[in-house]
Amino acid sequence: MSEDILDTINNFDEYPQGPLPNAQTAFILGILSIFPGCFCCLGFIFGIVGLIMSNNAITTYNANPQSYFETDFKKAKNGRTMSIIGLVLTILGIVLQVFMNIGAVLLEGNSF
Repeated sequence: MSEDILDTINNFDEYPQGPLPNAQTAFILGILSIFPGCFCCLGFIFGIVGLIMSNNAITTYNANPQSYFETDFKKAKNGRTMSIIGLVLTILGIVLQVFMNIGAVLLEGNSF
């Protein structure tokens, strides 16, 4: 009986794999951070939360990779990438809006 237990412990392939927690959510938040990123600060919120959740999912996977699906790990990595892209687009959108407002104020005083 103890040999069966040792065989089960030594053979990690027999353990069933499950979904990686927060991988799907991080992927969806990464997508959501890209679209409104240029228009409002909502992309910033989605990007930050997606980045945190994807980093947690990647850390969980790296601690015990044989317990989770590799496709979920790829979703978490893609979610992190899209969250970073969304954050960059949001920051660029805010900077562009500030420059447009400054230009409008400067041009308001000049008459052509």
